[in-house]
Amino acid sequence: MTKNTFIAQSAYPFRMLIFFCSHNLTFILQVKQIIITFVLQAINNTAMKDFFRSKCPITSGLDIFGDKWTLVIIKQMLFEEKSTFKDFTDSQEAIATNILSSRLKQLETFEIINKNTHPDNKKTKIYTLTDKGLSFTPILIELMLWSKNNIHEIHPSMNIHPDLDEIKKHKKQSVKRIIESYNKFKESLFK
Repeated sequence: MTKNTFIAQSAYPFRMLIFFCSHNLTFILQVKQIIITFVLQAINNTAMKDFFRSKCPITSGLDIFGDKWTLVIIKQMLFEEKSTFKDFTDSQEAIATNILSSRLKQLETFEIINKNTHPDNKKTKIYTLTDKGLSFTPILIELMLWSKNNIHEIHPSMNIHPDLDEIKKHKKQSVKRIIESYNKFKESLFK
């Protein structure tokens, strides 16, 4: 076998692959997307595992929610119907834009929020709570109650939700009502 014959024979599989690819470009693009998605999920899962500092469920929860700003963002979304980056930056808490961006990305990574494009303005992103994010509602209510009972005395200018006493009496119904109200608001964003 000559050198040229060997090269021609070894190139045959590549020619077949090029022929196959040129005729099945859509298929190749779909396979490529599946591979990219799989690799990104593997990287993301590894990054998430490395994110947590211990196996303790409280510490792990605090790794996500335990900084100064994450609960503020969730509170603003749930109770103040904030949904855009501008909404968050215009709030009275005055979160710095770099911190806000970082927290929104983290909440999105852990599927606490979703990021979508505004239907009327493709440049504007809308952030909404997922079911996982909404499941934090009872914890926020308990934190409001704890703050009223333990901080209000030393911080009398603290705003107390006007319905907090009623919420305390009927926690389960209140949680359900708050979540339903938020879901209606979320639906209205995309109409």
